[in-house]
Amino acid sequence: MQKNLYIIVVFISFLFGAAQFISAQSIVAAYYRSWTNLPPPDKIEFNNLTHIIQAFAFPDTDGSIQYLSGVPNQALIQAAHVANKKILLSFGGMGLSDGFGVMTADSVYRKNFINNVVNILSINNYDGIDIDWEYPSNLQGIQLTVLVSELRQKFDSLNNPWLITLAVPPTSYYGQNFQYENMIKYVDWFSILTYGYHGAFSSHSGPNAPLYQSPLDNDGAVSFSVGYMYYTRKIPQSKLLLGIPFYGIQFNTAGLYKPFLGAVPELGFSEIMDTIQSGGWNYYWDSVSSVPYLQNINNTSLISFDDTMSVRLKTEYSFSKNLGGIMVWALDHDIINGKEPLLESIANTIKNHTGTSVENDSLNVPASFNLYDNYPNPFNPSTIIKFSLSKITRLKLIIYDVMGREIETLLNNSFSIGIHSVSFDGSKFPSGIYFYVLSSDAGTISKKMVLLK
Repeated sequence: MQKNLYIIVVFISFLFGAAQFISAQSIVAAYYRSWTNLPPPDKIEFNNLTHIIQAFAFPDTDGSIQYLSGVPNQALIQAAHVANKKILLSFGGMGLSDGFGVMTADSVYRKNFINNVVNILSINNYDGIDIDWEYPSNLQGIQLTVLVSELRQKFDSLNNPWLITLAVPPTSYYGQNFQYENMIKYVDWFSILTYGYHGAFSSHSGPNAPLYQSPLDNDGAVSFSVGYMYYTRKIPQSKLLLGIPFYGIQFNTAGLYKPFLGAVPELGFSEIMDTIQSGGWNYYWDSVSSVPYLQNINNTSLISFDDTMSVRLKTEYSFSKNLGGIMVWALDHDIINGKEPLLESIANTIKNHTGTSVENDSLNVPASFNLYDNYPNPFNPSTIIKFSLSKITRLKLIIYDVMGREIETLLNNSFSIGIHSVSFDGSKFPSGIYFYVLSSDAGTISKKMVLLK
């Protein structure tokens, strides 16, 4: 995996030589299906995440709480906190939401549920609650709003900064009963379930999570859903996370947008990669929906899924719409030879777009070397960059521009213990902000400098 560059992206305005810096950060929240216990907590690529959402707990009608296997997972909670990430406990899920309706309709049951939530979060050291009620109907939307408001009031009364997040449907079909306008002030973010646009319920085969809608289809797409959420439902873009599936769906069909027979099973990304390796399949890219699919050589079966390219495009789309970040379902689908390629694609796209990784800089400064601040003479583009080593280390020093593009490699070799320096001639580059990034196998340090000519 490419080393993360711990850089802060900035917007710069020059006024008589002065510069203003504004940092950017994106949420990457991934669901962890505890019953699989995959990846093992000590193998999760926490550097590519900001939040883990552990699934699932669920309410009984009287406000008591039940759990699926593996919840709570103390090893997961501890691993998240050691990595300085937040971990939420998700309540509900498909087939586990029936208790919400009765519980939220009764003030005594709601109070019981809220007190139980507080106890669970406190005892297990969670950082908040995620509600995945699939789906409230009619007056239950009002009941959900009451529940969320009472949860926030309870958390505030305890002076506790626990998060409250919601997983929500991507269209008005299931989402019409959500009172978004009344919940915005209580909820930290809404994760849009922007997948499952086609399945066994469909009249034809189609992409699981198309970024854009094909003229041959009217079942929706990610771009339509995002627009619905912030244009129609008035949710601030910063409170929306775009959902990306790490699984695909398989149709018994001769092609996209055609009739199909039988069930439509889900396949994790790793399973789909195994399918490709087994042979007998052709890879295609749907340039309209911006997602790939596989078709078997007999033209009897099709798999729609997301790969590293479509994941990158969706992450870039989230930036173009100023969304709060990305939500992933689910981590265990994305394990190939101990790596998580889809998650890495999201993280690398964020890094390349903003110049910042999703991890916390202070946790990743290596102890074996240090990089010093640099203040070049604004009217002399040549400057000296200094660094120190506490042991013999192979280092690479690269200069990047404000867009995260590599413009020059200054060093790529081993150095002895002590203080070293290298010159950088910026005369061939325009005025602006640049980043110098020193990296080794132990980690990476970055600094920024302003060049004015």
